[in-house]
Amino acid sequence: MALASVARAMSVKDLTDNSRAVLLGEPVEAYGEWAKIGEARRIVTYTRVVLREAVVGNPESEIMVQTLGGRVGKIGQVVHGEAALRLNEPSLLFLQDSNTGITRVTAMAQGHYRLLSDARGVARLKLSPRLGTLLPSKAAAVDRLRDRTFAEARDIVLKALQP
Repeated sequence: MALASVARAMSVKDLTDNSRAVLLGEPVEAYGEWAKIGEARRIVTYTRVVLREAVVGNPESEIMVQTLGGRVGKIGQVVHGEAALRLNEPSLLFLQDSNTGITRVTAMAQGHYRLLSDARGVARLKLSPRLGTLLPSKAAAVDRLRDRTFAEARDIVLKALQP
């Protein structure tokens, strides 16, 4: 038996409207631990992200971000569709706070864009490695932000705020 899921692609406006902050940040430390989510015990990862540049909002200089999945001892859990923050890899992040005050990536992997250098040494945004299948949308943030420089992406995000 095979199982699959498909999510609705969010626009840059949707991501921005649902985020308390949009920023360029760099994960510098992470650890996994067990947590009760709903009725089940799951592994969550807490990643300390250092602010490099704020795009929207007034984020703290360091933010602890929770993502689903990770490793505790010899046990690992992968959550497809979740943001996969990698240490020392700058990323454009859309962040929101849960109703319990925990900071998470807005729309999971749709709110995480890795900033990696291309063959010419130009840093461009790449999709989060665990991004799942999305329903097509002409306004999808993943299509509008992919392969953009940070400066181009910042302009796209700021334009999405305009009425």
